[in-house]
Amino acid sequence: MGTQHKNVSFVAIFTALACIAVYILTFTEFDALIEDGSSCSNTNRNLRRSPAVVEDMKRFNNTAIRTILRTPGFRWFDDALISPQNNIYLEKYKLHYCKIDKNMGSTMQDAGIYHFSIIRNPLSRFISAFVDICVNRAPFDGQICFGCGSNLGCFVPQLHDFLYKQSEHLPVQRWSLDWHFFPQSWYCDYDRHIDKYHFIRYGRNEQFWRQIVQVFRNSSVEPHLVSVIEEKLKTKTAAHATFTKSDDYEKIVRDSPILLEYLYKIYFLDFSWFGYRI
Repeated sequence: MGTQHKNVSFVAIFTALACIAVYILTFTEFDALIEDGSSCSNTNRNLRRSPAVVEDMKRFNNTAIRTILRTPGFRWFDDALISPQNNIYLEKYKLHYCKIDKNMGSTMQDAGIYHFSIIRNPLSRFISAFVDICVNRAPFDGQICFGCGSNLGCFVPQLHDFLYKQSEHLPVQRWSLDWHFFPQSWYCDYDRHIDKYHFIRYGRNEQFWRQIVQVFRNSSVEPHLVSVIEEKLKTKTAAHATFTKSDDYEKIVRDSPILLEYLYKIYFLDFSWFGYRI
């Protein structure tokens, strides 16, 4: 990151911290998760070989549906489509927040930096993205969601093929907002630096917000700034929160073995790397 951050002004620091808070709010309110908000921890790639992962793999054994087993690699992404602002690095506090959209490979080489991001249940994340993009927005833009609108049976198989091709570096026709459905494992250089990250599981509870605030406190962010951020985290609600509609669509998925298998195999790395069960 060089020296460009060393003499950063107080206003710039506060603005960056506020941006982190806003990103967290946008990121988490986008999901209708009901996780228990467990504490920060390093994710181990060995989760892919855990008994739970093996059990789920045996459950979903339709060989006609291919499992997405690798990421496309962030160097393959078109940087013009991914905002660099999704990575916020504050050199003063040695603090890096990665909102799942883009990598920050160069920062990963620096010593003593606390890298953190928020993870969420892949199925719940998908449902929230589907409601926000395909249910609420598609009626006004027929080019998104493969023209399927709110039809899960139409959308999910096409999403699988779309993402599988990208994982194999095959050509696809991109569409607006498609990145909301990319697996979490594709972002933040997880494929190369997952052991360096600290993860917070999202939960709609006070414990989750306390964990976020504790990250700032542990990084020696000034107390008055932490207080402002804490208040924002507690009170702000994203305009596009989708939790009021998510239950109905999740029931459709869970009642359909074929849709559930498609989604498990789309987000296999998310389930296995981050230790979630479907």
